[in-house]
Amino acid sequence: RKKQQIQKINRRAVKSGKVPKQVVRDLAGITIYMSNLPDSISARQIVELYRLRWQVELHFKVWKSYLAIDHFKVMKKERWLCHIYGTILVYLISQSIAYQLRNFIWEEKQIEISEMVAMRSIATKVLPKLYEMSI
Repeated sequence: RKKQQIQKINRRAVKSGKVPKQVVRDLAGITIYMSNLPDSISARQIVELYRLRWQVELHFKVWKSYLAIDHFKVMKKERWLCHIYGTILVYLISQSIAYQLRNFIWEEKQIEISEMVAMRSIATKVLPKLYEMSI
């Protein structure tokens, strides 16, 4: 794990042109979790809960950033629900496309892209074209 973290630090350093501090390298691979859960919850369970929570946070970030779900006009509740359902459908379809895109890029180029990069590509390139086609 530490070796992977150091490789990631080195990649970021090359991209940014900055030299990472030695303390960053020394602390690579060390993760600290703080929780107020009872002692009966194991450390492994806490790590899994944090990973799941992080996935939820990423999904909300996508909703807010690319689907603009955090800004609404004043409208009737029924219309708002239709808007939410439609947006969630767009999101689910985009997730499916992102998954296929990530797999395609991995199979063709042996490059792994993040879900966020795939979703950004879909939101900025694919969805606008679909909207144009529907008009």
